[in-house]
Amino acid sequence: MKTPRKASATSAARIAGQISGRLPGLTGEQARKLAGIARQHSYAAGKAIFKCGDEGKEIYMLLKGRIALKARFGTHVDLVTFSTVSPMELFGWSSLTDKPIKTACADVVEDAQVLAFQAKELLALCDADPTLGYVVMRALFHTVSQRLIATRHWVLDLLT
Repeated sequence: MKTPRKASATSAARIAGQISGRLPGLTGEQARKLAGIARQHSYAAGKAIFKCGDEGKEIYMLLKGRIALKARFGTHVDLVTFSTVSPMELFGWSSLTDKPIKTACADVVEDAQVLAFQAKELLALCDADPTLGYVVMRALFHTVSQRLIATRHWVLDLLT
């Protein structure tokens, strides 16, 4: 993993555009606020971004690459991939809960570039600007619902 870096003014504008594309309904100023707290990370294929049970401090937006979400289910000892993350999707949302413990592992399948948002900073922005918070929470609700659908399909496949 490369050292995270805060965005330069030029890349901050690009990042704000990427965020706006993923979170429709944001104003330009709101997207710039989010870009201001974003940190860019690069990960090579085969690396873990976080592991099951890790303390959740960040939530992520995948810019490029592919991430496998894995967990242990029931008596299975091995980690099982239950969903994948594609570009512009959010992951690591458990960091925003009251008990921020990662419930899945995030393993890089294809070299990845992500934006990481410190959960506390993101929640503070959402509290300070309820409209921004509403847009972020709608996107997170979509992400959680997609993960539940993927998990349900995975379980149904196991049963058939």
